[in-house]
Amino acid sequence: MAEPALVKLAKHNDVVVIADQDHTDGNIPLAVQGSLAALRREGVRHLFIEQDPQEWTPEALARIESANGRLIAAALKQGIEVHLCDDRSRYREREARFPEEDRFVLKNDPYRNYPETLIANAPNPEKMRAYLQEENNNRNADIVFRNQRMVENIDVVMKHHRGERAVVMLGAAHTETKADVDEGLRASGYRVATAEINSPETSGANLIRRQSVEDMPDLIIKAETGEAISFKVPHTNTMKSVRKLRSGEEIPWQNQEPVQAARDAAKGVNLEWAKGALTAQEAPRSEVGQMAPAAPHKGGAPKRDAAGRE
Repeated sequence: MAEPALVKLAKHNDVVVIADQDHTDGNIPLAVQGSLAALRREGVRHLFIEQDPQEWTPEALARIESANGRLIAAALKQGIEVHLCDDRSRYREREARFPEEDRFVLKNDPYRNYPETLIANAPNPEKMRAYLQEENNNRNADIVFRNQRMVENIDVVMKHHRGERAVVMLGAAHTETKADVDEGLRASGYRVATAEINSPETSGANLIRRQSVEDMPDLIIKAETGEAISFKVPHTNTMKSVRKLRSGEEIPWQNQEPVQAARDAAKGVNLEWAKGALTAQEAPRSEVGQMAPAAPHKGGAPKRDAAGRE
């Protein structure tokens, strides 16, 4: 059996970031779960999840009966440490000012697919409109803040585990610009490759939107088989089908972006490098949705999905 593409990426890089195009597609965490034993043999000792430790614990997430819960449970069983790296303090501050609106949205339309319907049906339509408008106005700033905090939180852990490797699972919206999580980790001195795992159940709309982003993934992987579908041509933002590999040409498993240059550029620089880097765009389903899980978590009523991400 051929070695899974995800495992080959881990073999050649310090950190592999999974750019999740659809948090509702359980085939994505299932594909990662199937490679856990091989990933551990290649030195992967850490799995970072896009969730806030103020809201969840890895053990609570592992108890949820879902593809993501099973992934986390399997990682812990393999002896892979699971870390929650997100910081949603900006969201919590806003939700504290709009508690009724937040509960109504989570119950009726957690992905905000039909905002006008939410407004029309809300107990207080004007306050619901203000809540959704504030969310929309702060979307880019919220993501930039979270990107910065995730880079810092991952770096703190990895500095205490020199020589060990990691997999980071994030919504694709955190990897699609030239100044977000993967670039921040490279600036901290890690060789980072970004992979996207797709299945027939992955949101087609998100895959179409992905075609226009400024930073494509290094590799796109087929969930059902674990094989590489296409790869980013080094030093470009263009993807090439594996089927079009010329004789003697190989997939560039090791990320080609210069680590040392990024490290030097980051010396003495505050990680506010990301501010203003995101362009205004319609937020994809992989980023803005919130699904109430079926199990309690640390601190009371749950708000986030079992993937530990938005």
